[in-house]
Amino acid sequence: MSADVWPQRWFGRPGRAALALFVVAAVPLLLGTVPPLQDLPNHLASAFIAEHLADYPDLQVNGFLRSNALLALWLHLLGGPLGLLGAARLFVALTLLAMATALAWLGWSLAGPERLPSVALLAWPMVHGFFVPVGLLNFSVGTAGALLALALAHLRERAPAAGKTLGLAALGVAAWYGHPFPITLATGLIGLEVVLTVPWRLWPRRLAGTLGPLLPALLLSLLTAAVHWLKPEARPPLLEAGVLYLPPLRTLSQLWSHGPAGLSWLEAMALLPAAVLAVSAWRERSRPVPYFRWPAMAVLLALYFGLPASQSNWGLFNARVIPFLWAGLLLRAPEAMPRALTRGLAVAAVAYAAAMVVDYRRLERERQAFCAAIPHVAMGARLLPLVFEHNGSAAFTEPLKHDWGYYVLARRTTAPLLFAVERSYPLTYLRWEPPELLPPALDEMARTNRSPEAVCAEGHPPGDPECRRRFEERWRGFWAIAEPRFDHLLTWDERPGFAELVPPSFQRTFVQGPLVLYVKAAR
Repeated sequence: MSADVWPQRWFGRPGRAALALFVVAAVPLLLGTVPPLQDLPNHLASAFIAEHLADYPDLQVNGFLRSNALLALWLHLLGGPLGLLGAARLFVALTLLAMATALAWLGWSLAGPERLPSVALLAWPMVHGFFVPVGLLNFSVGTAGALLALALAHLRERAPAAGKTLGLAALGVAAWYGHPFPITLATGLIGLEVVLTVPWRLWPRRLAGTLGPLLPALLLSLLTAAVHWLKPEARPPLLEAGVLYLPPLRTLSQLWSHGPAGLSWLEAMALLPAAVLAVSAWRERSRPVPYFRWPAMAVLLALYFGLPASQSNWGLFNARVIPFLWAGLLLRAPEAMPRALTRGLAVAAVAYAAAMVVDYRRLERERQAFCAAIPHVAMGARLLPLVFEHNGSAAFTEPLKHDWGYYVLARRTTAPLLFAVERSYPLTYLRWEPPELLPPALDEMARTNRSPEAVCAEGHPPGDPECRRRFEERWRGFWAIAEPRFDHLLTWDERPGFAELVPPSFQRTFVQGPLVLYVKAAR
């Protein structure tokens, strides 16, 4: 095997490896456009509303002393001097930097310095992985913190020191502040490592010494879960917010689509490092990897397939294990790779960055198309957004789903799809609408009832009158609740037959491509 020496020279140190990974992931941010992250507009709307509560008397702020509040705090502190969009762009860049740094240090600590160049050449799809495009930025920062905690925990095991113990405790709490799930999972992996490698008689002492620094983060995570499961007293029962399991094949496919896949199939070159990791994991199967031994990987897989896809209005629940599964494969990177493969991976990384730029550009055009009606919306309008198609040109995320948030920023409209139905969110409702007008039911109303065929289950022939009857019945029932509460209706990609069911009090005032604005006639 003829191997190149340049990877060791370029990526042989964690700092260099982290910088290279960050550059590949952050290139599209140089466009200066709004990052097309699925949930970001909702978070921006929350931050705007929190600073203008006088215009939103039905909402209250939950403060910043809680997990999953990092982005809200950041926008609160820097939204003024940088503007909300500028602060959001900087936060995304720092999130990518945190993930790149975490992967580099994880590889250096757990795989070893000799494997760090291979780790760097294989890790670039994981920096801007699924949870960044989907807009779960707090979770992404929490994941980076949890991976860094694993790296530091291993360094502490090899050379204990008071500074490392204090640093691990601080890093655990910082990761918890991003999100409680990753640091809880990392703590479990550290505990499992003790169980797998130490005689059972020594478990109590070793577990206490190993997990002690992470105990504050673990207790805070348990408290966060309890707060999330204690629902606001006055909240009506949410529709479509129960436990959801996906079919096994779809769950299996999400290991790719919710892992290193990127925004669309334009980033298909990420298949190359994924394939290399799969082959390398088999070849390196006898090499023990701390915290990610094969029994630990089996536990992670069992959690992934055993946990529901959503639980207690907590979406992508089982998918949050995926970054750890890919990290376990990454740490089995080979010590050296053939020259053709290292150069091919480098070319694929450059192509991946270019593809992300293309995706950012075309998704920005779609965002601007969605926002084209802003000048035609009255200030303070009671706006109802109905988005019939969420993906646009993105295959794996739904960047159009929350683009109504830009109407909140520009025209101070109502925000019926706001993240405000849980105590763990930045905002919570003081006065509640009917459950039909609250997420997640309102999120999915347009998409799942976009046509008679969509309303009916499979097996009904096209044009089935029963499907049409159900379609009309659902929309008439919805309008009986929604029509009195809104004076503007914004639709994206509405389907034939929908306009006839819109109450006659709404009149079309703006149409541009798939965007339609209805305004209630003055009485």
